[in-house]
Amino acid sequence: MLIDRSSLCKYIKIFFLILFYFLFFEADSLKASYLDTEDTNIELMEREREISGLLRCLVCQNQSILESNAPLAKDMRLLVRSQLIDGKSNDEIIDYVHDRYGDFVLMKPLFKKYTIFLWLSPFVFFVMGLLFILTKNKKSKT
Repeated sequence: MLIDRSSLCKYIKIFFLILFYFLFFEADSLKASYLDTEDTNIELMEREREISGLLRCLVCQNQSILESNAPLAKDMRLLVRSQLIDGKSNDEIIDYVHDRYGDFVLMKPLFKKYTIFLWLSPFVFFVMGLLFILTKNKKSKT
């Protein structure tokens, strides 16, 4: 009972396709599920929550990656956790994510020359509103 050559080639191709699938697609999900399991180190979990609360989900509107259910947020949480496991500090992880994704990823924007309006506009509008109220009161008294 010999298998002819064409059938053997067909079985070899199927074997390598299955092998390719498991090596390139399933191996990554195994790594992600390993990193997504509950960790018994409470300090590590608290640091992960703290950092995840400081980083904005790039898909959602005004949600941190801690609050978001988007796939990108999950990937970013896994990135934070893997870097914590590697022994990096909170600042190193935040700087890494900031360098990779830009200023928008930070929930609290940095004070830079192009964000000065963002930081000072509440005070400017408060003073303008106060001046408006004071001038209205003076006009109504006269």
